[in-house]
Amino acid sequence: MKCFFSLASTYTDEDEVELLPLVDSTFSTSSRSNTIYSQTSTNTNDSTQTPIYGHVNTNRKFRFSRKNHKRRRSFKKNNKNEEVSLLRSSAMKLVQIYIPTEVIHYTLQRFGETSILHVIDLNEGLNAINRPYIHDLKRYNKINDILLYFRGVISENNIPISTLKPQHLKYLSSYTQHDIDELEQKLTSLRSRVEYLCKSKEELEQQEIKLTEERWVYEKFDSLLSTVNIESDDNVDESTALMAMEEGRGKDVTDKFKISNISGVISKRLAEVFERILWRTFYGNVIVNIADIDELFYNFETKEYEKRCVFSIFAHGVEMCKKIRKLADSLDLPLYDVESNLELRKQHLENLKTRISDINTVLLASQKTLYNQLNSIASSLEEWYAVIMKERHIYIILNKCKKSQYLKGGIMLRAWVTFYDMEVLQEIVEDIRTNIDRNTVPIINELEIDGEEPPTRQETNKFTEGFQNLVDAYGIAKYQEINPGIFTIITFPFLFSVMFGDSGHGVLMSIFGLVLILMENKLSQKKLNDIIDILFTGRYIIFMMGIFSIFTGIIYNDCFSKSFVFQFKNTVYKFVDKPGVDSIYTVAKGFKEQGKAFLFGLDPGWVDATNSIVFINSLKMKMSVIFGIIHMTFGVCINVFNDIFFNNRINIFCEFIPEFILLNSIFGYLCLLIIKKWLTDWTGAVAPSLLNIIIDMVLHPGQVKEDEHMYFGQSFVQVILLLLFVICMFWLLLAKPYVVFAERNPHSKYAKWRYLPIFTTSKFFGCDIHGEETERLIGQQYNDDYDPIENEEEQELISDYEHNRNENDETNDDNENTEASSSMNSAIVEEFLPRRQKEERPFADIVVDQIIHTIEFTLNCISNTASYLRLWALSLAHAQLSAILYDKIFTMGFMDSIPKTLLPFTIFIFFAVWFFLTVAIMCAMEGMSAFLHTLRLHWVEFNGKFYKGTGYKFEPFSFEQIYMEEKKGNYVDK
Repeated sequence: MKCFFSLASTYTDEDEVELLPLVDSTFSTSSRSNTIYSQTSTNTNDSTQTPIYGHVNTNRKFRFSRKNHKRRRSFKKNNKNEEVSLLRSSAMKLVQIYIPTEVIHYTLQRFGETSILHVIDLNEGLNAINRPYIHDLKRYNKINDILLYFRGVISENNIPISTLKPQHLKYLSSYTQHDIDELEQKLTSLRSRVEYLCKSKEELEQQEIKLTEERWVYEKFDSLLSTVNIESDDNVDESTALMAMEEGRGKDVTDKFKISNISGVISKRLAEVFERILWRTFYGNVIVNIADIDELFYNFETKEYEKRCVFSIFAHGVEMCKKIRKLADSLDLPLYDVESNLELRKQHLENLKTRISDINTVLLASQKTLYNQLNSIASSLEEWYAVIMKERHIYIILNKCKKSQYLKGGIMLRAWVTFYDMEVLQEIVEDIRTNIDRNTVPIINELEIDGEEPPTRQETNKFTEGFQNLVDAYGIAKYQEINPGIFTIITFPFLFSVMFGDSGHGVLMSIFGLVLILMENKLSQKKLNDIIDILFTGRYIIFMMGIFSIFTGIIYNDCFSKSFVFQFKNTVYKFVDKPGVDSIYTVAKGFKEQGKAFLFGLDPGWVDATNSIVFINSLKMKMSVIFGIIHMTFGVCINVFNDIFFNNRINIFCEFIPEFILLNSIFGYLCLLIIKKWLTDWTGAVAPSLLNIIIDMVLHPGQVKEDEHMYFGQSFVQVILLLLFVICMFWLLLAKPYVVFAERNPHSKYAKWRYLPIFTTSKFFGCDIHGEETERLIGQQYNDDYDPIENEEEQELISDYEHNRNENDETNDDNENTEASSSMNSAIVEEFLPRRQKEERPFADIVVDQIIHTIEFTLNCISNTASYLRLWALSLAHAQLSAILYDKIFTMGFMDSIPKTLLPFTIFIFFAVWFFLTVAIMCAMEGMSAFLHTLRLHWVEFNGKFYKGTGYKFEPFSFEQIYMEEKKGNYVDK
């Protein structure tokens, strides 16, 4: 562990020393053998809250004894992957930072701007309510809610918000605590004013809508009421009067027979339903007239405009009218009383128009005031949001820290940082010392990684990001495990192109990917829907898949299901016409010339051959098996590099060697037989069936049938390979459990091999551990009689500690600096306690895991090889479907029955149909199918051979990243 502070070169116990940040001084307290445990307990999670804004104390000094640091042990510096690498994740360091109260806010702000720390939650066991800064966090969440409210209101009124790029966050002016308090008061006042204006505006709009609806009721009422009078007759009853009104012959009968009218406004989508309910409820004893309104009304519930209608219901009887009103109330329909007298109706209508005009004037003024207020807020909303976002996440980080007693209210932060970002961390300390105060600077201590799994940070760019996302979707790589994303850049588009091998379709796909690449600056600034966003993220994957498909299409000699070479004179086959079954027809048979081959790719002579499918099927099937075995063997070989890097070199002997032999003894041999069969001229002979050879190799070892013979000594080679297959199964099953047993029982007679020179002095197997050191480590880890106190250096450290503790007891009446020094020392010791080593797994679990691994790997050798046959199947399906689209659709535009005058139109129409289906089916649907199958081959068949995927992602404390994520989540206007 490195501690970035130094002491004066020589001083006595009574001297005072100033605590200063440095870069390279080494102080190791990470291992049990040299750590002094303090008997003085310190409470690092004090419930009293300390403000993170404060004044700088320029005279702060600490006093402590030199003898506590008398013995120092240096650790070997880990130089692995200190530079950026695409093969493995970035190397990490675990740092513990003590931040004084005066510079807490500024330090955390700089950490958020530089995006270099993955902060560890030291209060993971605490509930959110018990965390020290929960009240401040609630305060900033409340302010954030106010800003989100403003954003919503501004968006509803279609007012543009000034934009702020994420990379410009670091240039915003810094806010003090006083500025934050003033901003909070200002925002609260603005929200009250905006809410009042919005409420007033909504009330005025609702009044306007009600008056407008009533106006339309009065305007439509006369058209709903019949203007034709019927003759007065004393014998006319109420039913006859209703029938007369329904037939348009009864305007004055309403007064004579007291027929009531109920009028109102209803949404057009509910008008038919309401009329049907009235008819079924009153059995047709009411008259319902409905007229449309030529105006749209705003619905405050659905936040949308809708069309409405005026309805007028005529009925007789008080009870019937009550039921109609209850039914209207259940549907929340506004009802309006209409004057029965025509003159009164006209007078009331004029009054309504006047009131509407007055309300419109007031409403317009209210809208203008609200618009001006929101416009002024929109100009500063983005800056306010960025400031509050910073403060809010600073307190989120503070809730992950512990308070430190010896810094008088400071905090202790523990985080992961990459090797190459340590310089940035040191620059922040230097900046604080230069610009604020040289005596109140963070103290950075580098800790040893004891049993903790560091996060994984894969360095990517915009080209490799898409491929890395494919790997991360399977699982985040274990720390510094080999990253398959670097290999996926080549293998993924290649295996895709094997299934999608058509140069024409590849050109279309590459053009689409290229368009997305050229528009990336424009599209990256916009909010995209889910599908477009996925395509945009994988734009380089699409482009690479298109380029590789062009290449494989050339190999297949396939472009939109047609050959590049249209003349058979370029083929190496000679065609001879022979009479067919019918004497009218002849059959052309091709004979290959000896010693000649087509220049590049598939010979065009096979394009229209009657047995082309048989030949191409055989070619692609065998090619798929070869690609699959190479791909899986490469995955198995990657284990070697992981084992060497993580010093698990015994796995090379126990797992890699048997797995490699197990996979290639049968299926690697099959690949060699395929190549042998391709290179042999079988003219005049029957080529052997490779499937039968492999089956008989297992069922009848040592016997080779005459029609299966391919080379001299075939039976002996097959017996040896079969024996290796069986031996490696037991090798893989038993070797590793036996090694674990021997290491856990070093004194057993079955473990004497562990002390042979090859294992104790060899750099390969011994990992730089020699003789006595090996025995000491084994005893330390597995022998109950081993006592680390007997170590000489550890004993000296403990005696020094006891001596210093006695001296401190004698000087209890010293000044405040001495007390601060004592508390600091105890805090350092307690907070640097080494972590417990992981408990050993039970031996039975290891045996069971190895049994499962052996069975799984053995069966996967068969199933995964068969899985790669999907390369052949999808390639065949793609070629045949493309041929059907060309032959059955595109060529129909050239039919002989089409007149020559119409030929241009038919060609254009059928070409458009063919091109649309090609893009929709061949490029989109078939491309998605090939993509998913390729993804399966990488996740299961390839990654399953070496990739653990049990890590967790490096998530830096970054204002820029947080801002972009919240912006993408609609927290900030686009």
